[in-house]
Amino acid sequence: MNSSYNKHTSAGNQSIEQQKILALFRDEWITTGIDDAGVDFCSQTAQYLQKQRMSASYVRNIFGELKRIETRGFEKNRIDFYMLRPKVAYATARAKERNMDMSLLYEVYKKMTPCVCDARTFKNMVNMIEAIIAFHKAFGGKE
Repeated sequence: MNSSYNKHTSAGNQSIEQQKILALFRDEWITTGIDDAGVDFCSQTAQYLQKQRMSASYVRNIFGELKRIETRGFEKNRIDFYMLRPKVAYATARAKERNMDMSLLYEVYKKMTPCVCDARTFKNMVNMIEAIIAFHKAFGGKE
């Protein structure tokens, strides 16, 4: 069996490890709030991203935009929220050019966003992303 097959499966370029982490995601963490399993998910995501040499500086702009939307009010800034998805995709592609893999963060973001429908669910998503960033730093993630 070729090593490429072992590393990646039919789910595009996602590694088996990424797929296992993504399979743990629960919509309820966005719709109703995070629990212990959600915190563990954030920790596992951050640990993977740290191993892939993701730089926090690539996430800082995205997180800053999320916090701006939160401050200004989600309802008034829905378009800005929707436009973040292409920005996350762009940051992911730029990171890849620099031999950093933040594709898991993009995949997690894509799983979270359909669950966001109001200010409360938006806040839950922001909290989870903040937890991923905090764990990433705690695991020795680089700036």
